[in-house]
Amino acid sequence: MSELHVRTVRSGSNVTIKCDQNMDNDNKNYLSWYKQSSGKVPEYVVRSFQGIRYASGFNDGRFTVDEETFDLTINGKNEEDAGLYFCGKVKANVVEFGSGTHLLYQENNSWIVITLTILNVIFVIVIILLIGLLLKNHRNGTFNSHLSYTDQAEDTKVLNYAALNFAMKPSSSRPPRLSSRTQDEKQDVYSQVKHS
Repeated sequence: MSELHVRTVRSGSNVTIKCDQNMDNDNKNYLSWYKQSSGKVPEYVVRSFQGIRYASGFNDGRFTVDEETFDLTINGKNEEDAGLYFCGKVKANVVEFGSGTHLLYQENNSWIVITLTILNVIFVIVIILLIGLLLKNHRNGTFNSHLSYTDQAEDTKVLNYAALNFAMKPSSSRPPRLSSRTQDEKQDVYSQVKHS
């Protein structure tokens, strides 16, 4: 074999592989295509001996050869078609190979690209909306109070006690009572907070 070409083909597409051998007009020599899948022995696909003859498994109409150039065309390529393809000339029951083509299979992943693009656009829109909402809350002054409330509610191990502060206010309709405390005195009440 003189050289090896590598081609990657998408699922469902058609591919033509060139044969670098020349067909003889005498009936002593003929051409043949062989395929070798990964880990398997080569198997013949088609030969030109006494007309074009396809091997079993390759005679479903998807594999065709040009009768003048003996180029092999695979219509609607699928994953099972991946492998090494060799065009050879058969002389006295000996096959002389020219070049070969390693045909690789590539899935049609366009739907994955479209889905990822849509998800990225949605992600960017959500981020922009969240930034706008944060800026609006910050301008309204609710940003800091909301954060401190959230931090307090989420950090349950720090908040074990709550302190309440009651200031004595005089009633506006009657004069203040005389007591041992002054009006500015404050009464602090402590309470333990238990979590279950």
